[in-house]
Amino acid sequence: MENSLPNLQGLTADRREHLAGLVEIYRRFTAGIAPFESPADDFRRACIAASGAAKILGTPVTFHYGLYDVTGNQADLLRSLQNALELTYFVPYSGESTAGFATSFLNARAIELGVAPVALPRPERNDSLGLLAERIFAVSEPRGDARPKPL
Repeated sequence: MENSLPNLQGLTADRREHLAGLVEIYRRFTAGIAPFESPADDFRRACIAASGAAKILGTPVTFHYGLYDVTGNQADLLRSLQNALELTYFVPYSGESTAGFATSFLNARAIELGVAPVALPRPERNDSLGLLAERIFAVSEPRGDARPKPL
């Protein structure tokens, strides 16, 4: 932010003074919080320690259920763990209308791990649990018999 201020063209003197004041406030803020830890610091340390993850966790295998998207820090940690642990992901996916946003997450993990996603067969259940599952995972596109019957 501070480095870009001199490069801004066409600013009036009062606007430049205002932006310089914001830069100073930001500089003071970052100096004030420098002694404190952030979640990003925790993720960076976890990435550095990833090679010892199996010993720390007491298992070389992890199962990640229900992830659809991650932050940059979380993605860095998953990449750090890929050579330290056997990573298995279960990403519930019922179609583009309800889980299409998960595609980029799924593709990124598949590329990182050098594997192809495997679609698990969805059993057809005509009991109440099957009808409920149909409504939970595909609210906008239920099977014909999964629509609630009027009372």
